[in-house]
Amino acid sequence: MYDAMKLGFRSAHIELRQTASLLRTDRFLAHFDAIFTLNQDTYLEQHYVYQPVHQSTHGDRLGIDIPGLKEPAPIIEHGNQLTKATVRYVLSEGFTLRDGWQPYIKLHGSYNWRSEGGHLLIVGGTTSIDIARIPLLTWYHAQFRSMITKPNTRLMIIGYGFGDEHINECLQSAARASTKLFIVDVLGADVLDRRPAHIRQTQGPTPLLSALRDSIVGASRRPLRDTLDHDPVELKKLVDFMQLKIKWVYDPL
Repeated sequence: MYDAMKLGFRSAHIELRQTASLLRTDRFLAHFDAIFTLNQDTYLEQHYVYQPVHQSTHGDRLGIDIPGLKEPAPIIEHGNQLTKATVRYVLSEGFTLRDGWQPYIKLHGSYNWRSEGGHLLIVGGTTSIDIARIPLLTWYHAQFRSMITKPNTRLMIIGYGFGDEHINECLQSAARASTKLFIVDVLGADVLDRRPAHIRQTQGPTPLLSALRDSIVGASRRPLRDTLDHDPVELKKLVDFMQLKIKWVYDPL
């Protein structure tokens, strides 16, 4: 399955049809202090992580870094995308965040990672137990909790179904620390409670919704690609949450 995804992503560039967009995907991603993902595929490696860094998109950043991995072989900047999804080997210790680089952290490992025990990929129902056995993923989890509970933090949650208890527990810690949340999902904030409407009305909110709802300051039900490509109304919600300043077409010169 992951082999098929890797080959498919080779031609599924994130900037497709965005030549006239207000905020291209790479520029959007570059604004985050860190990117955390539960996906184990190599989509962003092929089309974002190993792309050339430009002042216009990344500011003063030196690049995007996946911490805790051995240095990769030199990447062909505009060559075969599959070379950017090549096998990477994890370190057993000495994990650190590189100054001046944007961390891209895969909380459940990755299809193309290898350790002494073989593939480093977390799936199934024993997630927390498996993570505790892997030093790198344990460190990742600690970084996630630390970053999202810092004062004045804004956390955008894109396409997460709120089905991982260890992630939800961190989000509740973030809510207690007054972190602001923005949800991008086709269900909007309703993704937190998928029960039928009549049950929600008669039984009240779930514990997770109760814990997070006061921290949710916005949500978007549009697919992110559509928002960045041609929906300035929805895009303004994202831009305002991220406290960005971009030039809109109706702004004076």
